Amino acid sequence: MVDVDRIAKAKADVLSIYDQIGTLVTVEKEAFLSDPKSPLALKYLLIEAVEAIADICQLF
Repeated sequence: MVDVDRIAKAKADVLSIYDQIGTLVTVEKEAFLSDPKSPLALKYLLIEAVEAIADICQLF
């Protein structure tokens, strides 16, 4: 049986991460790359997004 609540939570997580990534990458390229935390933050957010998407896929 499909767990609709779990899918809704994972979807909300993906959308939240999408917004966070959008905020993170709105700075100029030079500013983004000059801050050593920015690429690491982006990497972490992408990992979180993939995990949430994989969680949705496992429910089917």
